[in-house]
Amino acid sequence: MTPMTLYVASMSTPSRAVLLVVRNLSIDIEIKQLNLLAGEHRRSEFTKINPRCCVPTLVDNDGHNDFILWESKAIMIYLAEKCQRFGHSLYPKCIKTRAVIHQRLFHDASELYVRILDIANLAFSGVNPMITVQHKENLKKALQILESFLEGHDYMTGNSITICDFAYFASVCTLVHFGYAISKFPCISQWYQRMKKYEGIKECDEGAQEFGEMIKGKLGNSFND
Repeated sequence: MTPMTLYVASMSTPSRAVLLVVRNLSIDIEIKQLNLLAGEHRRSEFTKINPRCCVPTLVDNDGHNDFILWESKAIMIYLAEKCQRFGHSLYPKCIKTRAVIHQRLFHDASELYVRILDIANLAFSGVNPMITVQHKENLKKALQILESFLEGHDYMTGNSITICDFAYFASVCTLVHFGYAISKFPCISQWYQRMKKYEGIKECDEGAQEFGEMIKGKLGNSFND
């Protein structure tokens, strides 16, 4: 494989999703951790690579030019396709299966992860911010969809794991460390335990815990109040 560099932040849920794909595809890639709290993503050496100042960001050098890609779902698909020739099955060749994987990835990006951002933004919004009934209801609706995906299946698209399971795990893991009780959703709870056998889960959990503790420390209440 050509030399690749991945810029991530351990507290970033999308970064942790991409790292799970990297670990489970055993990709030879340089990982560069950025400290978001220290503003390293806004320093000139990084903004020259990605003017949007966001992580994760992938740089793939083919020997002639740097191919630069951001947005975690796009990176996950790119890495899975690039490694397909090595026989991995996280991104099957069946066009219909891929369409379902894309649907799941887009749902995570447009709904579940948005709810996570809502809580994170709330935590930084002022003194003693409070989780509202609306926040709880929004999360419940997003998770009910995940529960329906898993009914009668081991994984998000059926009985085989794909890249979208790693995207969802990073999101759900973040919610768990925010203090959200996923035990309300039996299929999600069983899937969450099932996912713990895969590579990189401990790394993901540690980053989510760090982020979760910071967020909980800024909120005036919990999901159980």
